[in-house]
Amino acid sequence: MQQDQTKPAPGSHISILDGIRGLAVALVMVHHFFAASMPADTGFDRAVFGIAHTGWCGVDMFFVLSGYLITGILFRTKDNAHYFRSFYARRTVRIFPLYYVTLFIFFVVMPRTGHPELLDYVKDSQPDQAWFWAYLTNIRIAMRGSFYPELIPNLTWSLAIEEQFYLVWPLVVLLCSRRTLMRICVVLIVGALALRTSFALSGASYVVSYVLTPARIDCLAMGAFLALVTHGGRLGRFSPQMVVWARRILLAMPVFIIWLALREGALNQREALTYTLGFSSIACFYGALLVLCISTGPETFLGRAVDNTFLRMLGKYSYALYLCHGPAGTAVRLFYHPRHQPLYFGSSVLRTLIYVGLASLASLAIAFLSWHLMEKHFLKLKRFFPSGKPRGKPAAS
Repeated sequence: MQQDQTKPAPGSHISILDGIRGLAVALVMVHHFFAASMPADTGFDRAVFGIAHTGWCGVDMFFVLSGYLITGILFRTKDNAHYFRSFYARRTVRIFPLYYVTLFIFFVVMPRTGHPELLDYVKDSQPDQAWFWAYLTNIRIAMRGSFYPELIPNLTWSLAIEEQFYLVWPLVVLLCSRRTLMRICVVLIVGALALRTSFALSGASYVVSYVLTPARIDCLAMGAFLALVTHGGRLGRFSPQMVVWARRILLAMPVFIIWLALREGALNQREALTYTLGFSSIACFYGALLVLCISTGPETFLGRAVDNTFLRMLGKYSYALYLCHGPAGTAVRLFYHPRHQPLYFGSSVLRTLIYVGLASLASLAIAFLSWHLMEKHFLKLKRFFPSGKPRGKPAAS
């Protein structure tokens, strides 16, 4: 008998989460690819580029989803005798291989080619490479007060945040009851907003609020809170009341987010109102979206919009797409740079969309090869580190 799609069994895989992951990486890619072009001086161009620019918040969707999935895994397996070993080993075989291969190519191979453009590409981040190897890129960027000129080194700040979260959160989950963990999540959500506000009032660069883990922990904590709400981290068990509240938030939060975008011409993460209240609103919005996506059925509009073959495919390759779309876009610009192409009908949108399509295809090709030649083979090692069965009794409250 086919299982009810709206009520997944505890611990089972929910395909719509792959769709959410695919949507998140698509937003980030569109944001970065549009940044390689320039809008023409028309209202249509400004509107299209402004919408594309908001794709930076796809990273926040990754954070919420990561907090949800990781906390669910940790809470369900905290009675496992090999709790820490299993968790860290499984994270290692998933994350480290592609990450360190990318760094090796960037910091070791590219400088040795002697190619002037490649040498220029790595010259700013090369002296700081120790921070990258240690998953401390976000701290180094905050110290600089600015991002690096090129895309490759900048992408690793969010991966550093997640690794720092993984370093501490398993111990917190092990030591605390479900109720205490939920309180900690609320404190982290409120505390992140307070910290970003203090940065804004002190005149610190927006980059500090954008990349430091304590300032961005609210999205991860939002996902973690939702995992704990579902009766001990069981996937898909949100109460009807929770779904009602999610619908209200999903309708209310966009009003504030859209107001920010209209006020600033785009949802600009450099503006104090965006990186304080705006970030918090985005965390709430994505949390509500996660609840509704998990609770909805495939016959609903939301289910069809997110749980589709294309987004699930992007979700499957999302890690490689995130890391590799920078060099893919750079390679495409060697023979098709959108800024060097003619305008069509007085607009730069079409030439930019052509570039986005070419860069996306190149990114998918690299991600496909990465998955089949490397990632899936490392993932087979997970069988040596079973995460343990889901808890058979309710968590302490």
